[in-house]
Amino acid sequence: MSSATIAFGSVFKYEGPPEVEVAELTNISGPSLSADTIEVTSHDSTSRYREFLQGIRDGGEITVEGNSVSGNAGQARVYSHYLSDTAGGVQKVVIALNDGSYWLASCIVTNFQPTDAPYDGKIPFSATFKVTGVPTFTLLTSTGLTSPYFAVAGTDSGALSPTPAASGTVYAYAIAAANADETCTVTPTATAGVITVNGEVVASGAASDAISLDVGANEVYIHVQETEKMYKLYTLTITRAAS
Repeated sequence: MSSATIAFGSVFKYEGPPEVEVAELTNISGPSLSADTIEVTSHDSTSRYREFLQGIRDGGEITVEGNSVSGNAGQARVYSHYLSDTAGGVQKVVIALNDGSYWLASCIVTNFQPTDAPYDGKIPFSATFKVTGVPTFTLLTSTGLTSPYFAVAGTDSGALSPTPAASGTVYAYAIAAANADETCTVTPTATAGVITVNGEVVASGAASDAISLDVGANEVYIHVQETEKMYKLYTLTITRAAS
């Protein structure tokens, strides 16, 4: 019996935070890795066969195709990525395959086609991404947060829900804050990997910089990643009460 895995359920998304998934894709292709060749044939080459060394490597391209979905945040993100001049237009994407493996790559958008309107068919969506630098393929996932996971200081009116535990399966938490709580800090704990809180690196067991709290819901993102492993991303929603 074959050990093949069905591709159905694979995902293309932006790393974030926050993660943004591109919806209703019908095909995800790539990255298509390649390498230049350097010929080193000489008069001493065995039996007159040419000899080569591997030269510069190329991460190739990623292409996605699917159904055009008006208002989908993921497809809108591809367009904003195409228009972005920040960091030379480079953003991080993730391909999460249904067999539990991942590709992580930094890319620029080289083609964006949100509209095609055949009279007898659907409106499709497609985009092409050029990989820059080293793409990472991994079957391994970062350990993520470990006990005591994380603590929030500066919010006086509520307890975390759910209680931080089972970091491998719980990625969304919430806490209420009083109107008087204008800022808070988050202290994450992880035994391995680089931790960031809202994009800023924080040492394990140390408090983050003060995070400003607006009235209403505030999203805080805790990102943990070990080298050459898939990251884990936690979302903490802090809701500050009105006056």
